Amino acid sequence: MIYCLGPMGSYSEKAAKLFAEHLKNSEEIIYCNSINEIFEKLEKLENSKCEDNRLVYGVVPSENSIEGSVTLTQDLLMETNVNILAEIDINIEHALVSTSTNKNTIKRVLSHPQALAQCRNYINSNHWVTETMESTALSAKTIAEKQDKELSAICSEANAEIYDLNILDKNIQDYKNNQTRFLLISKKQNKEYIKDINFGIDDLKKVKSTVILELKENRAGSLYDVLGEFKKLNIDLSRIESRPSKTKLGTYVFYMDFEYYENMDELFDKLDKWVSKLVYLGTYFVL
Repeated sequence: MIYCLGPMGSYSEKAAKLFAEHLKNSEEIIYCNSINEIFEKLEKLENSKCEDNRLVYGVVPSENSIEGSVTLTQDLLMETNVNILAEIDINIEHALVSTSTNKNTIKRVLSHPQALAQCRNYINSNHWVTETMESTALSAKTIAEKQDKELSAICSEANAEIYDLNILDKNIQDYKNNQTRFLLISKKQNKEYIKDINFGIDDLKKVKSTVILELKENRAGSLYDVLGEFKKLNIDLSRIESRPSKTKLGTYVFYMDFEYYENMDELFDKLDKWVSKLVYLGTYFVL
């Protein structure tokens, strides 16, 4: 069972289907109304399985090549008890769809905040009012239900077919190389849990790890000390990003992605003298 952002036709659903190809008995996809709801569903589980003993996963967007990190996902990764099991990058090609056949009738455009931001120049050039929705697919479903020719949605071309809408414009994002990274997550379990996952690719190995760190001291060189431990162990960092700690203005936590390192306990021991908090989100597959 996989929870993802709905309704039918969302980019999250596309990612979930690709993950499902490499999972045992996880073909059922359950649509959620928000990213927050996906995390809530996983948190409520006593373990990683539902009542009929099936494994339960979630799929959430984490980062976009144009707009950067999905901050809600980043915050919930820190605040909830989940693991990252895998990631996949999905090409994003936005279309403008409507019940109208004439773009000149459009006055308002609906979509997810990330999609609206990715098409900012296009929207501004047409002087449209925007309205945010929980997902791109929901925006398409909403305008299909309202049947108002002044409304349009930014979503995938597939949504036009699903909800019987007209495609008024294609590939409207401001930058054409538009990708979103999605994470496969689960409630944190012991190491035996990973044995139930079959990614079906013989040469696929865990290649990436993610941690969240909070520094012990806010002083000159404190982050440098942390980075120095990675350098000493010859561990390549692929991402470092700060987010507010939500405890005091001007204090931050750091999200770090890095290449797989066999002796994780050694790394954590070295980091322990510099950090007051360390959340290990997992070492995982990149599909």
